[in-house]
Amino acid sequence: MKEEPSYEPFLFLRSLSRPLVEYRVILSFGLSAACGVMPDSLYPLQAQNPFLQLVALERPAIFHLLIWSYSIFLYSTPFLVLSILFSLAYIHLYEPKSDRLAGALPPYPDPMRRAELFLVAGEVQRQLKQGPSPDPRWLVIPEGALYTGVCVIVLADAIPESDRILAIEDTADLSIRNPNPASVLPSPAHIEDTA
Repeated sequence: MKEEPSYEPFLFLRSLSRPLVEYRVILSFGLSAACGVMPDSLYPLQAQNPFLQLVALERPAIFHLLIWSYSIFLYSTPFLVLSILFSLAYIHLYEPKSDRLAGALPPYPDPMRRAELFLVAGEVQRQLKQGPSPDPRWLVIPEGALYTGVCVIVLADAIPESDRILAIEDTADLSIRNPNPASVLPSPAHIEDTA
């Protein structure tokens, strides 16, 4: 029976790529500064060159543009090349590490036991990092925020559950708590009775 070939160098590259990819912007800036300083000190622009002096006499604006563009390209070209290399490392070598397991959501708030009106709009995972949260919670919009204009988009397969999204224990006193009683819509049965 043949043994599978070992890809230890490839695994080493994957483990090495994690810190390189996570700090790729800082590394790109630092390495491009180092790559720009070396040629600038080893091969400085010869401003005393007779051709450059002729350009300086005839067109001083073009001369200054050449001087500045030489300095800018010494630093920006290595930055672009390093950004491309780090992007390729991210695409081909980087595997995100899930350092935390996803936690369980607390029980859904029972609509028949709610004392206050609120909207359960979804769940809150990590807010600053992408990925599951070890302690997720429900995203609850309180009653006061519901009067400011909230747009909730519900998927078509979630419509049978939509009665649980916005429910309250006793809806009889809803018009009392509403600061704008004209916004309370009549029930469909009331509309049919008047027709």
